[in-house]
Amino acid sequence: MKLFEKFTRAKWIMSGRENDRACSLPPETFQKTFALDKVPERARLFVTALGIYEVFLNGKRVGRDLFTPGYTDYKRRVQVQEYDVSSLLRTGENVLEVTVANGWYLGRIGNKYNVYGRRRALLLELDCGEVRVATDESWEVTADGEVRFADFYDGETIDLRKKERRFAPVCLFDGPTPALVPHTGAFVREVGVLTPERKGNLFDFKQNFAGVVRLKVRAKEGTILTVRHGEILMDGKLFNGNYRSAKATLSLICREGENEFCPTFTYMGFRYAEITGNAPFELLSVEGVVYSSEMARRGTFSCGNEDINKLQSCIEWGITSNFVDIPTDCPQRDERMGWTGDICVFANAASYNFDTRAFFRKWLADLRSEQKDGCIPVTIPSSGMYESNKRHPIPLMTWGDAAVVVPWNAYMNFGERETLGESYGSMKACVEAERRAAAKRGFGDKKFLWNGGGYQFGDWCAPDTSWAGWTGRGKHLATLWFFNSVNIVRRAARILGRTEDEKRYSELSENIRAAFLRHYLKEDGTFRHANFMSMYVCALYFGILPEARKEAVAAQLARLVLKNDRRVMTGFPGTPYLLFALADNGYEELAFKVLLQEKCPGWMHMVRHGATTTWERWNAIEEDGSFFHGGAGMVSFNHYAAGAVGDFFYRRILGLEPLEAGYSRFAVQPFCGPLTHAEGSLMTARGKIEIKWKKGDAFTLHVTVPEGASAEITLPSGKRTAVTAGEHDFAEPLACMLP
Repeated sequence: MKLFEKFTRAKWIMSGRENDRACSLPPETFQKTFALDKVPERARLFVTALGIYEVFLNGKRVGRDLFTPGYTDYKRRVQVQEYDVSSLLRTGENVLEVTVANGWYLGRIGNKYNVYGRRRALLLELDCGEVRVATDESWEVTADGEVRFADFYDGETIDLRKKERRFAPVCLFDGPTPALVPHTGAFVREVGVLTPERKGNLFDFKQNFAGVVRLKVRAKEGTILTVRHGEILMDGKLFNGNYRSAKATLSLICREGENEFCPTFTYMGFRYAEITGNAPFELLSVEGVVYSSEMARRGTFSCGNEDINKLQSCIEWGITSNFVDIPTDCPQRDERMGWTGDICVFANAASYNFDTRAFFRKWLADLRSEQKDGCIPVTIPSSGMYESNKRHPIPLMTWGDAAVVVPWNAYMNFGERETLGESYGSMKACVEAERRAAAKRGFGDKKFLWNGGGYQFGDWCAPDTSWAGWTGRGKHLATLWFFNSVNIVRRAARILGRTEDEKRYSELSENIRAAFLRHYLKEDGTFRHANFMSMYVCALYFGILPEARKEAVAAQLARLVLKNDRRVMTGFPGTPYLLFALADNGYEELAFKVLLQEKCPGWMHMVRHGATTTWERWNAIEEDGSFFHGGAGMVSFNHYAAGAVGDFFYRRILGLEPLEAGYSRFAVQPFCGPLTHAEGSLMTARGKIEIKWKKGDAFTLHVTVPEGASAEITLPSGKRTAVTAGEHDFAEPLACMLP
């Protein structure tokens, strides 16, 4: 762990006040006045906190970053941010103010309170050359600021009325402090602004997103505005019963005249806002401010089907909404945690659309810091809310496999060998934990099958069963995910020159394959004990089947798909790979019929019912347009896991797939299906790849290969061509297209 060494004089300081379960401790402002004879050419500010902070120097905000220092396991590590503040300094007196709110360190995470501590703390040092300003006993602190309450789930109370701020001396923080590490993540920032459509007190931003409402009003002194948020309307009224215990409410208290409010210590997931007041007020402007980890746009995709294009937009907005310092499950309810299963299946789709390098590098460091005996918690960072196996952790397929799959996807997308090396020990520890768990209860070749016992999330959210069915399927799917992770680590070992590891995991993968084929696969291509869609999908996609057996298994998958009227019946472990398993094994037409199925469960069901982000449940809105009949407890309209299908858009519809990490060598083989055209691009380390194909009088394909890269082009007829850097055009009669 690379530690931060820029602090020379700073001490952790605090007010000494404790937060309670109601999170009633307001944000606190730490202040220091200092003098400069001259402004230095360069002045650097180093700062971190136990809590989330924002800094003002001479009344001007330092940086654009939100929710710093970010969410880490505060028991072990906390990030430090560095800013150049020379332009904000002046000769003579300078005033430095830092407001620290609860955030993730203390307050509420799920049903846990003050997970890491009950008191906030600040650590800061300003290097002005000859003058250094550092947190110590000379600072003062007040809780009399404008923000009276701030919580991620419940919202903010902001009071703009003038009042006297009473400062008191600080004291030194005497609790445990984590290791200081440089900031490596993608900063959370304002990344967009939405203008709503108004209908009375309701405001429709036309897009589900994560962020806040920014508004300007003219009102009398003491007028209280209440802003409530929701993802949907029911009977024309705001509904947020699916937020569970999260209040997601702003209480805004006005001074006389014009007021502007924009919360910075909370965020909500919503499409609709309701604004009311306890007295008349004039609304001057309303905006939806989009908060997200700032990542450069990497890929683009569009095609001749507008419903697919709408789904692509849903996927992009799902990333924007849920990549808020960590990869959250959802941005609205009382959860917003870094679920490992969700990001395990979605990481590749995310990296096709955005430059996720910094984001994943930070999160993977969080993951490694919490790994124990090779196993990871189901949420990273972990609040302990869902951890029932702290003493004796067991591997959790898909969820635990994030330790292997996410760094591998990052490597294949960006080609950074150093990043793969950082995670290799963690990846290896994960598969070793899986190996031990399998061997613990197995005899003979069964020691290579999953017999680890314990709870598994299994085929989570599969539409054809319920919780008991999801979890019951886990013991079968776990062997396939075990095989997949072992193969990934084998490949990583080869790349990193770990010859003995490569040999060990090659042998292990073949043993798993042999045991699986013997104990699961029947002659007709069905599986013993496991006749469900995700089982066939993962077996086909993960490559555990010999070529001679694939046809029979693919035929059984196709039968299952047709039996279910071409609807999606896979849970989290199978959904990302369903279309691949069909299209890559002779069922391209059926794959597109599944993609374009408008009945529930299916992606187009979401699109046709107004989705602007993908949903947690396929039937969050039922086919008749009513709200999910099972109740509001587990219904999110902004969950990215089902958006993993976006991987298929880039890799099969565009046909773009890396043959070597970082796209130094890549393949282009479009799967056209019923589509008339598609186009897209991907920014790589070597430049931009561009692909455009069209079916008209003939099939035409244009490919741009960046300098230093090469590509293998396969036309629909099966004709192959190898090309190097440059612009390349291909054409062939439609009659040449393979059936």
